[in-house]
Amino acid sequence: MTDREESLWFQELYLRFAKSLVHLSCRAGIELEISKEIMQHAFCLLLVKYDSLKDWHTNLPGWLIKTNSNLIKKELNSPRRKHEIPLADWLEVPVEDQYHFPLRDLLPAGLSERHKEILVLCYEEQLSYREIAARMNISEGYVGVMLGRARQELKKLYESENKRLERGVNIFS
Repeated sequence: MTDREESLWFQELYLRFAKSLVHLSCRAGIELEISKEIMQHAFCLLLVKYDSLKDWHTNLPGWLIKTNSNLIKKELNSPRRKHEIPLADWLEVPVEDQYHFPLRDLLPAGLSERHKEILVLCYEEQLSYREIAARMNISEGYVGVMLGRARQELKKLYESENKRLERGVNIFS
């Protein structure tokens, strides 16, 4: 290709792909001006590397699209896209959540202590079956059985509570 043909080819490539490359960046959540810069950067890289690419690369438009995609990924991971709001030095962060109630206090009084204990260990303390088994001196398999029974008992208590509430009697107080 002569220099004139290469220039026309590049102009045609630009007219054909520039708009869609910008749209690709915008769909990824990048602002329009930055999207235009990314597209221009991709074309500049093609110009810089054209002499080495034209000999061995058979799909230069594909190379351009892939390069633009890589530049989009780089932009999305760049530090300028990470927005952090610094806390003021004078701001006191509460040590304890004021709205957190222990699970044991929320469980109905009719639930057995052993079932309360296993529900607290599983859901509040987030312990594994192995850790619960060690703490309660039972086997891991029995932990699953006890959890199932505790859930069933809890469900029955809540269902009976709903029936009692309909009649005006409260077992939780």
